[in-house]
Amino acid sequence: MITKKKLIVLLFTAASFVTKAQVNVGANSAPNTDAMLEISGSSKGLLLPRVTLSSASTASPLSSHVAGMTVYNTATAGTGTAAVTPGYYYNDGLQWQRLQAGTTPVTGDVKYGYQTVDHSGWIKLDGRAKSSLTTTQQAQATALGIGANLPDISDKTIAGVSATKTLNTTGGNSSVSLTQGNLPNVNFTGTTSTDGAHTHTYAKPYDCIDCSALAYPANNNDGNFFSATTSSSGSHFHTATVSSGGSGTTVSVQNPYLALNGFIYLGS
Repeated sequence: MITKKKLIVLLFTAASFVTKAQVNVGANSAPNTDAMLEISGSSKGLLLPRVTLSSASTASPLSSHVAGMTVYNTATAGTGTAAVTPGYYYNDGLQWQRLQAGTTPVTGDVKYGYQTVDHSGWIKLDGRAKSSLTTTQQAQATALGIGANLPDISDKTIAGVSATKTLNTTGGNSSVSLTQGNLPNVNFTGTTSTDGAHTHTYAKPYDCIDCSALAYPANNNDGNFFSATTSSSGSHFHTATVSSGGSGTTVSVQNPYLALNGFIYLGS
């Protein structure tokens, strides 16, 4: 039977356990009111668990991925984008992510990388439907002005916004066809070389029955043709037309390139 005195003791004991739920290690003072655990010290540090990860995509040595778990990896393992090296890693619930110093990405940041899939809030710009993203990512994409589909950055370069290029629009061509209007504004003219004053010889059919009675040139009365000579027109030139020899094949404007995937940061 619990007496009134025993009940008071139990209540004080329970209150003591509740108070101890917030702990300040290394000091006798109370921990920060917003911290479950505070570690105090001026000459020692915090040593996190040292584990051996096999790859970024494998939960081991955990039984499953746990969002928020932080460890120090001691191994060099895995391949490709799942490779891990010694350093601090946190788990995002799907895979291990390396803790790296640097600027925190902001929604709308764009980058290129060797990664082939979405990672750590970075979404691949592959033209997929915006509805395939998480609710938060869809809202972020909409706020940036992205329509029903993500931009597809395949075979495209980035151009700065200008009076003729609006944000989030695409344009340009990988090849062009030259027309006469694209050629330099010059005149191509030419003439043949001169041969001085000269005549031309041509053949003319006989149109008589007894050609021997006519004064046609000698040795040409064969009943068919005779040769005649035009009068001279003096020294002159002839105009010539030369084909360009072209076929109208388009001209490639592709610069030398390194192909990478493009990503936009939309968060989780």
